[in-house]
Amino acid sequence: GNGRIVDRAYRIGGDEFAVIMTHTDLVGALHAVERLQVVVARCMDGTTISVGLAEFDPASLDTDARTDAAVLRDRADLALYEAKRRGRHEVVTFQEIAQSARMRTSAATITAVRQLLTTRQMGAAFQPIWNLDTHEVFGYEGLARPAVEYGLGGPEDAFSGAARLGRVDELDALCRQSVLTHVGDFPDDTLLFLNLSPEVLDHGVEAGHRLKTEVEAAGLEPHQVVIELTE
Repeated sequence: GNGRIVDRAYRIGGDEFAVIMTHTDLVGALHAVERLQVVVARCMDGTTISVGLAEFDPASLDTDARTDAAVLRDRADLALYEAKRRGRHEVVTFQEIAQSARMRTSAATITAVRQLLTTRQMGAAFQPIWNLDTHEVFGYEGLARPAVEYGLGGPEDAFSGAARLGRVDELDALCRQSVLTHVGDFPDDTLLFLNLSPEVLDHGVEAGHRLKTEVEAAGLEPHQVVIELTE
């Protein structure tokens, strides 16, 4: 192929864009991007561009790379992340970083989180909290647990992937929903310790109103809920 971009650019968010180059291979894509960098720098007063590339290869032994568009997007995003880490005006292909265990894990995590937010298979566990003086349970910490089929190591992996996708709020809401759905009939004197991502509080008073509504819809009174901010 000649590296010609035959489809329009898609704005992903902020200053990030995605383009689909058809009828070209990875070498052709690299040449096209390098030409684009030169043109932009000349026409836009030295503006620099960092680029991450991932290749759709129907002959690849990597089944995900052959069949899943979301996987390719996530890999391009990781390559872009590495390009930015290296400095300005860099081009990085996912193939360059694919041997890094960290990058392979990141790509798998991001893809799994995208699937989790789509299919929403989230469970919950409840950890008892004891009063050591009375030897009685006075509360439970609600812990969201992604379904095992996503292959996530736990909530930490999930939120790491959500942060790369810019979807922490959405995952946090899913975690709260999974916990509140399973509280059942808590006794009036039992506390629920509920984890909350600090990013949720960026919404100010609106976040408080939303949380209060969610708690009451689950059959709890606000005074029964203790909010724990995650690290």
